[in-house]
Amino acid sequence: MLALGDYYCGLAAQTVNDLQRYAPGREVYIYTDRPAFFLPYPNCKVFRHKNTGLKRPYNDKRFPLQRGLQDYETAICIDADTRFNQEIPADLRFRPGVEAAQMEPVLIHKPEGQNPRLRKLFFNFSKRMGLDVNKVCWIQESLFAVTRDGTGRAEEFFRLWGILAVEFQLAGLHVDGHPIAFAAGSLGWNIGKGEAITVLEAAHSHHFHHAKSLDFIPLARAHKLRKLVSPLWLSRYAKRGLLSALFYARRARNSRWRVNPEVLTSVSQEVAPMHSGNGPRLAAG
Repeated sequence: MLALGDYYCGLAAQTVNDLQRYAPGREVYIYTDRPAFFLPYPNCKVFRHKNTGLKRPYNDKRFPLQRGLQDYETAICIDADTRFNQEIPADLRFRPGVEAAQMEPVLIHKPEGQNPRLRKLFFNFSKRMGLDVNKVCWIQESLFAVTRDGTGRAEEFFRLWGILAVEFQLAGLHVDGHPIAFAAGSLGWNIGKGEAITVLEAAHSHHFHHAKSLDFIPLARAHKLRKLVSPLWLSRYAKRGLLSALFYARRARNSRWRVNPEVLTSVSQEVAPMHSGNGPRLAAG
C-alpha cells in the first residue's frame, strides 16, 4: 500500500484496521513518508518512501508489491482509500501473473482510449514491444494481485513497469494502469479475473478520494490563476507564458513536486536506448 501525506495516511490507517479485523494474520506492506504514523499497527511492515514520479505517485505502487513478493507468492495492491466490510478467506489462490478486479482494452477504456494522441502512443508502444494493441488490457489499479510464476519474470515485470512509467509520464499519462498492462503483455502474462480477486472485490469498497491528492492542490491553484489572467488584455501566447511561469514557480516552491535526481538519472539511462532507432525492444527474452 502507498500512503503519502497525512490525509492518505489517515485513510490507510482505516484500511489497516479493516484488514486487522477481517484478515487477521495478514501483513500489510506500507510505503510512506510518515513511518511513525503506522507504528501502533502490529500487522504493518512500514518502509520510508518519497514520491519518485515525475508528477503523481501512482506508479510508486510497484515498490510495496515488489517488496511483498520477496516474502510471499502473491502480493495484492490495495489503494489507501479502500474499506473492507466482510471476512476475507485465508485460502485464496491466485493464478500466476496479474489478476485485476476491473480491466478493459486500452483502446476502449475512457477517456485515454478516445484520445487520438494517446491512441497513437499505444500503437507505437505495441509495435515496439511486439504486441497486439487490441489484446492489451488496461487494469483498474485500486485492486489487483501479482503472483510469481516460478520463472523469475516478476522482477522483469517490475523493471519494465518502472521504465514504461517514465515513458508514459513524459507523454502526459500519469496513471499506472497502462504501464502495468504493457509490462504484463510484454512478458506474455494474460491479465485475468479469477475467483480469488472476485472474492476480494466483493469484500471491499473503493472511495476514489482524488480531491485531496498531493498534486491536485497546485493544479487547483493554477486553475484560479487562469481565471485571474484570462480577462487581461494579452495575447494568448503571453497569457500562456505568464500562466506557465506562475504555475512552475509555485511548483518549485513545493518540495513534494521535486523529482529525485538520482531516480530520474537511473531511469533515463534505461529509457534513452528506447528512443534511439538502434535500441533494444522491450519484449522480454
